[in-house]
Amino acid sequence: MNRIKYLVVAVLAVVIMGLIGCTKNYTPIRREETGRPRVEQIAFSAALESAYKKIDLSFVRDKRVFVETKALSKQDIDYINSYVRKRVLAAGGNVVLEEPGAEIKLTNFLEVTGSDEVVRTFGKDLVVAQVRGNLTITDMKSMTITKIVDLKGSAQTKRNKKADTKIIE
Repeated sequence: MNRIKYLVVAVLAVVIMGLIGCTKNYTPIRREETGRPRVEQIAFSAALESAYKKIDLSFVRDKRVFVETKALSKQDIDYINSYVRKRVLAAGGNVVLEEPGAEIKLTNFLEVTGSDEVVRTFGKDLVVAQVRGNLTITDMKSMTITKIVDLKGSAQTKRNKKADTKIIE
């Protein structure tokens, strides 16, 4: 009789564990906040370069410039700010880190920043990145917007089985 009780308890325990193990447990899919995979970084950097390559920043020469970025995703804001600051410095401008000390304010309003990975046949992954929005140039002395420039850039990178990555567009 004891054996039957132990057998019933064991069967019930197995059934209960099976029910618990088979329940739906939704786990959200999230992207790592600190970075992208290498192939996505290459695509995103190339798309950013494509978006800004048409912009002539010669007007910032010898001016104090504050750079600000507003975007839907906060993941890339620091990188974009650093990229634009580097371009300002290369054009002879002086970057300031606080708005009150600036003569010119560059504001990036970005509607799209990101990348999608498309898996293709024959072991090649294709990553498509896009940057879209506008750059607003504000004269801080007169507090007027002097120009708005459209930003549109895209790039594709391809990774093969050997993990070689190259920009293809």
